[in-house]
Amino acid sequence: MGSIFPAQSRRLYIQLVHFEVTMKATSKYLYLSKHGTYYLRLAIPRLIRPVIGRSELKFSLGTENLQKASLLGERERIYIECQFQIITKIMELHDFHPDRVHYPHEGQTIALNFAEACQKLQYLEFHTRAIRQSSKHVFSSASLQAKLEQLFPGANNITFDETMAARLAQSLANEKAALEGALQTGVKARHYFQQLQGHTQHLPSNQPIPEAPASTPNSDPRCMTLNELIRAYFDSQLAEKRWTERTYDQNSPKAAQLLEILGDVAIHSISRSQAREAREILSNLPSNLAKDTKLSKLPLREVAKRNHKKLRAVKTVNNQIDFFVAMFQWAINERHYNEQNPFHNLRLKTDESSDNSRKIFEPGDLSKLFSLPIFQAYGKNRHDCPSRYWGPIIAYLTGARIEEITSLAVKDIALDCTPPYIDINANGTINGKKKRLKNTQSARRVPIHPILFELGFDRYVARAAKHKSGLLFKEVDGDKRSTSDRLSAWFNTTAKQTAELDDPKGKVFHSFRHTFTTLLHRAGVDNLDIEHMTGHSTGRKTTGQKVYTHASVEHLHTKLVELDTAPIQLVKPHNW
Repeated sequence: MGSIFPAQSRRLYIQLVHFEVTMKATSKYLYLSKHGTYYLRLAIPRLIRPVIGRSELKFSLGTENLQKASLLGERERIYIECQFQIITKIMELHDFHPDRVHYPHEGQTIALNFAEACQKLQYLEFHTRAIRQSSKHVFSSASLQAKLEQLFPGANNITFDETMAARLAQSLANEKAALEGALQTGVKARHYFQQLQGHTQHLPSNQPIPEAPASTPNSDPRCMTLNELIRAYFDSQLAEKRWTERTYDQNSPKAAQLLEILGDVAIHSISRSQAREAREILSNLPSNLAKDTKLSKLPLREVAKRNHKKLRAVKTVNNQIDFFVAMFQWAINERHYNEQNPFHNLRLKTDESSDNSRKIFEPGDLSKLFSLPIFQAYGKNRHDCPSRYWGPIIAYLTGARIEEITSLAVKDIALDCTPPYIDINANGTINGKKKRLKNTQSARRVPIHPILFELGFDRYVARAAKHKSGLLFKEVDGDKRSTSDRLSAWFNTTAKQTAELDDPKGKVFHSFRHTFTTLLHRAGVDNLDIEHMTGHSTGRKTTGQKVYTHASVEHLHTKLVELDTAPIQLVKPHNW
């Protein structure tokens, strides 16, 4: 029996049925974005999810037409699912399972899952590179300390020299090579996926499909990973001399913690929710985690789940968030990242009335501090040193920062002038590093209060001039990090505890600076004069005040004598 439809109509009918079946089969993989473009979304097989670090693959089909999206989507779906099968076969052929990654090291077999192994690999690579760059770096990581003790058994008070740096770097490099071998199959599978992620059209087709627009940024097969971003950012800051070695040391642990929390993922995959999760983990870590040998060996996620007596300060967490913001902003500026900064506006709110905020020393505090044995009978304790004696006194009488005081050279003390003054500047070097100030306003000349001469400051300066270093305090000569570390540690622990301050929280060495400013305000000294003496700018000056106002040392000396010196009168002079 002949068909009631002409041949041309039958072909059209078959095409329509085929199109309808195709659309129904493909529709569950399509979704329409808010911009009206169709995307293809495919679930990634569970076996390879840990290797890839994602649960789904999605990319734009570059069309707003449902018919075109269905035809193109079906073709791409078939191709991509075939590639998923290939990746799975590769892993099965090499007997590679993401939950069981084993590698030998120093006579034992270490077992990790793929995520932990990747984090360990980044840790080994990061620290091996840092150690080989400079043996002067100081590493506070407890795991590195444990590695040193393992390499040098029985050694107490280990000093990190070049020999130990070389052995430590070699041990880390050997472990890194063994781990890379164990991860080779997984890395190949992930690289295969990255190539697949950049795929748009690979299969030939008889259907006339219009040319799709360029793929989205997220489909770039060479998308930068977090570890690559960290290395590129650090190298850039050092190359452009924006960072010193000290800044490098301070930021390295921050980057390492973010890498441990998020893993070495593609930076385009880092979402706002992941950034919030990282902030939550960082804010729930205990203070001084690196000093706890047990906790520091655990994953940060596990440490954050525990209850701790004292958590990290809000300011510490915010400083780390600021570092993340700056790093991702650099990636945006360098065109490595074209999403919104995931850490923008994620700083924790601070309570200005918090007990942890810096406070001034009350009269009772000052009396207790300057009645300590070092100020009453200097030299009786074998640990007494000039910076501990003069540091707090100079801080109280000048409002200078601790680093400004400990970095002073003998030539910075102008005793032959009228009035005599202390020249705070960034001239010269200390321990092979150029002197640095906080900002340009910090460079200044501060008059010396007459009471310093009553305590024998001029005799001490003459004595210090005999030391070959040229520093005012010879004990800071040779310090690898900051010249203020020793004085700050002594004052903020030993001195405060011995003095038994009534309310010690928030009272640190820097409180002398706040106390100096407060006492001058109470004495009626003008704000501009105080700012000139402290090297601080509030930003509220007029243009004329900023450019044309330069207070002389003579003028500032007349204001400085208004300062209450009752606490300093408690100090007993020493025969320098």
